[in-house]
Amino acid sequence: MEVQRLESRQRSEAAETLTRAFHVDPIYERIIPDPDERERALSRLWRAVLKYGLLYGEVLTTPDLAGIASWLPPGETGASLTRAVRAGMPFALSAFPAGARRTFLAVLERLDPLQAELVPEPHWYLAVLGVRPDAQGRGVGSALMAPVVERAEVAGVRCYLEAITEENAAFYARRGFEVIEEGEIAGERITYWVMTTGCRKDQA
Repeated sequence: MEVQRLESRQRSEAAETLTRAFHVDPIYERIIPDPDERERALSRLWRAVLKYGLLYGEVLTTPDLAGIASWLPPGETGASLTRAVRAGMPFALSAFPAGARRTFLAVLERLDPLQAELVPEPHWYLAVLGVRPDAQGRGVGSALMAPVVERAEVAGVRCYLEAITEENAAFYARRGFEVIEEGEIAGERITYWVMTTGCRKDQA
């Protein structure tokens, strides 16, 4: 399957791919029950996430934009408020209903510090991976992960990601990622799995 870098001019269409991919995600369905509000919020969110990836990392896709993977490379994985503002994240979050925004920020506040704590050495970070519902089950997600995972292995560095559904955690586990931390976002009934390639937490 052909994999290529996303171009800046394709950002809106790529955001639509991610919006469709996550519109039926059980977490987003729960925190934004109204479908129209969910679509509006996710569209803004993914535009900002993709801008961040285009500015500071690598965004991979297929020729038909059936799937999107946004990766941040070693040295660029730390959270940065300045960069988030430049990418438009505050504007994106303004589209979330108040309760959903609080939940989303609670997830970020819990997960962002874990990355530096659990994997302090240089690593690749998979910020988002999504595949359009009509293209799922065809190997698109695996294809979008493979180039970076292979480069990381050659360079002797790990890949890092967070999953917030058991189904997604299982997907990544089948592709060589191992859980190094599992927990729950306080008060939000959201379980998370922090996963990496390369080694277990006690071997890091």
